[in-house]
Amino acid sequence: MQSPKTNKREARLFVSFRTSDKVADEISTTSGYEFNDQNKILATSGKRKYIFDIAKDSFAWISSNKVEKKMIKTMKKGSRIMVTGYNKSGSQTIDHYSLLGFTKAYNTAKKSCT
Repeated sequence: MQSPKTNKREARLFVSFRTSDKVADEISTTSGYEFNDQNKILATSGKRKYIFDIAKDSFAWISSNKVEKKMIKTMKKGSRIMVTGYNKSGSQTIDHYSLLGFTKAYNTAKKSCT
């Protein structure tokens, strides 16, 4: 689900494994537009909040693998996560992601990719 609903975008939230680059549990997001530099990109699930502190063009990442692992734990326990971002004009968007089935998908990907 997206907010605002009138602005259709290709929003995605990823957990990546790239064994050739020795990358595991890398979390990234895109909201389907170029992020601005003035506002934080934030993921929220329940009382937990995580800041995507690296943004380039239309993608954002979390620089700390320790924070990524905490976010994955939150995603395994939660039922929903929301990513708030801001476009170049400063307009806010909120993308809602269901976490139903996340643990099974995560465990399968981790087993297959590591």
